[in-house]
Amino acid sequence: MVSCRVDSQEDVAAINKYVKETSRMHAEVHELHNSPRIFQNNRCSACAATLELPASHFLCMHSFHQRCVGELDTNCARCVNANHTVMNIRRSLISASHDQDKFFQALDSSDDGFALMIEHLGRGLLDVP
Repeated sequence: MVSCRVDSQEDVAAINKYVKETSRMHAEVHELHNSPRIFQNNRCSACAATLELPASHFLCMHSFHQRCVGELDTNCARCVNANHTVMNIRRSLISASHDQDKFFQALDSSDDGFALMIEHLGRGLLDVP
C-alpha cells in the first residue's frame, strides 16, 4: 500500500513539474509572438570568437558566424541533435496513432482499458490529424 502512495506522490510531482514547464513554454511562445527578441551575444557559439557580420541568431539564443553555421542551415548547430530526437519521437507517436489495429489489440489484451485510453490520450495518439 505504501508503494502506491509513493508512486502517486511521484506522479503528482511529475505532473506539477510538467504543468509548470508547459506554462513557461506557453508564456515564451506568447512573448515570441508579441514582442521582439533581443540578441546581445558577442561571441560565436561554435568557435567562441568575437561575433562579426554576417551572423545567424537562433531563438534558442545561440549565435554563429555565417561561416560557422553554413549559409543554408536553418537549424542551430548546438541544438540540432536534441531537436532531431524530439522530432523522431513525435514522428513515431504520430505513426503509431495511425495504427488502429495495434491500439485495439492492446485495448483487448489490457486489464485496465481506461488506463490505456488515458495513456494514449496523454501522448496525443488519438488526436485527429
